Amino acid sequence: MLTTLRHNLSVGKIAEPDEITKVGRLYGAIETDLKSEFRSLTPIDFTELKGMTFKRDVERSVQTLNRDAIKWSNAAVPDAYIDAKDKAKLLLDIMRETRDPFFDDRIHKRTIVEEVETTNEVLLRANVSINLTADTYTYLIRTAAAKMATFEFWDMRDEEIIADLLDDAIVAGASRWAVAKLIMGHFEELIGEGQFININGRNYNVKKYSKMVARTRLRKVQSRAVLRMCNEYNNDLVQISDHGTTTPICLPFEGNVYSVSGKDKEYPVLPEPPPFHPNCQHNMSPTNAAIIARNPQRQVSQQPWFTGEG
Repeated sequence: MLTTLRHNLSVGKIAEPDEITKVGRLYGAIETDLKSEFRSLTPIDFTELKGMTFKRDVERSVQTLNRDAIKWSNAAVPDAYIDAKDKAKLLLDIMRETRDPFFDDRIHKRTIVEEVETTNEVLLRANVSINLTADTYTYLIRTAAAKMATFEFWDMRDEEIIADLLDDAIVAGASRWAVAKLIMGHFEELIGEGQFININGRNYNVKKYSKMVARTRLRKVQSRAVLRMCNEYNNDLVQISDHGTTTPICLPFEGNVYSVSGKDKEYPVLPEPPPFHPNCQHNMSPTNAAIIARNPQRQVSQQPWFTGEG
């Protein structure tokens, strides 16, 4: 019966779940607003008042995003944990593992709280970086506007002066509007690609980053649920899913059986639970010696609560 169940759950790569789609929509809507806000601030008509208005608008967008992100996390993380917990319990019950009567059920609640807080922290840290990107953008636009103001006092065909004003860009016979267009073109990749989130010096698209965080964080949550259930049932073995990955970081783990405690004489200790990288699709499920003996090919279930790539 367990082999049949695991086979039925083996459905390969899974379509985008509702919660990932939902967070993408939240961040996608804000990304659209941010693009409009960033494009509203140009060096051709920059004033300090416009700079302040721009930063105020961005801050409001980030505040809205923070509220929506927290609301999403408070709902999605517990749902992901409980779903994974229930599926792991089903497998453990069918495997006829015995629950530890002294296991403290409050551990599950505490774990959910911890995971909600961690997920909120990751999302809010990314959101705050949007404000920092806006600060940097304002500074650069202000600087460009100040440089452009000097054009009225210089020959516009003086390539050396214009080159100094616009870094390495040499403009021959350019008007102030042409120069403004050149400057805004410099920022078009940032704006057009919606790369307003900055993590460790690298810019990311707002919507794509939120979905990557959501996929990865929910996988971590689900893995913790499986480990908690193994602890609750005194089950020491887990198996990593196998879906023919070509991702080098995942290959050493795919399809392998590991010992949670590291005390098993046949199987090595679990070095780390999935996900093994951002957007990783691998999952983990309880197993035992009897199941492995009946299934030597290690046809591992691709549990339907995991999605992603790699």
